[in-house]
Amino acid sequence: MTHVAMIVLSFYPADPRVRREAETLERQGISVDVICMRGPDEKKVEEIGRIKVYRVIKGSNKENMVKYLLLSTKFMIISFAVLCYLSFKKRYKLIQAHNMPDYLIFTGIIHKIIGVPLILDLHDLTVELFETKWGRHKRILNSLVKFAEKISCGFANEIITTSTGFKERLIERGITANKITLVLNSADHYIFKFNPQREFHKIQKDLRLLYHGTVTKRFGLTTVIEAVAQLQDTIPETTLEIYGKYDDSYREELYEKINSLGINDHIILGGYLSLEEISLKIEHSHIGIVPYLSDPFMNLALSTKTFEYVAM
Repeated sequence: MTHVAMIVLSFYPADPRVRREAETLERQGISVDVICMRGPDEKKVEEIGRIKVYRVIKGSNKENMVKYLLLSTKFMIISFAVLCYLSFKKRYKLIQAHNMPDYLIFTGIIHKIIGVPLILDLHDLTVELFETKWGRHKRILNSLVKFAEKISCGFANEIITTSTGFKERLIERGITANKITLVLNSADHYIFKFNPQREFHKIQKDLRLLYHGTVTKRFGLTTVIEAVAQLQDTIPETTLEIYGKYDDSYREELYEKINSLGINDHIILGGYLSLEEISLKIEHSHIGIVPYLSDPFMNLALSTKTFEYVAM
């Protein structure tokens, strides 16, 4: 049997891109090992069909830059050790590292030496995302982050990324174009299925809005909350449901905004839901919202949720 290993500083099966890629390989009869973080109540080791998940450290908030760097370094070291250990039992044909951070690709350094190809899957561009999240440290970080991206991309045999804007920016920074493959964050058609019986009518009351995914400032949800307050005059009882993983400080900002507008009964700040649960929420909502703010990162990004809303 063919064996593939994936390394990601995220959660499985919560990360939709990693899950879809792993399940696609599984359907082709390929065994997949995923090395990732562990969320509350998750098992350290879990088998899901031919996919075996190794949750090597507890997940923590990535909002603080120093904590993020410490977490990613710790995860990289442990993942390298786990990958080497697993390699005594399995002969991996491919190692795939998912960013962020880009330098997770170096967990496969031993495999690279012995001829196993490495793929770097760039979900996001670290240079632009760091500038957006921690711009106040730009002088310190910019050169280091660009250097990390350059050596990581150079070390990988192949690169996958998620939007045309990302690909073009990588080429501008000197990455060879024929080394980059574009794989969009499209909806998983095994989960997000269009209901041909669904009916569409003019909405004059009880408009149901939905947002799911990462909940942080760059996704513009304070603007949507303000819009929900204004819509009460034209479409009474408009509601908004938000589900996902929050930056703690931004969650407090959302609560303050909701309270100041007096629309507590019209907003639900929910937690993380599985993809299957999200598909049910989409089915019972009228409009899915993707309210990106304009910044160096978001102007290049292409959201998975856009495709998921369209699919249903």
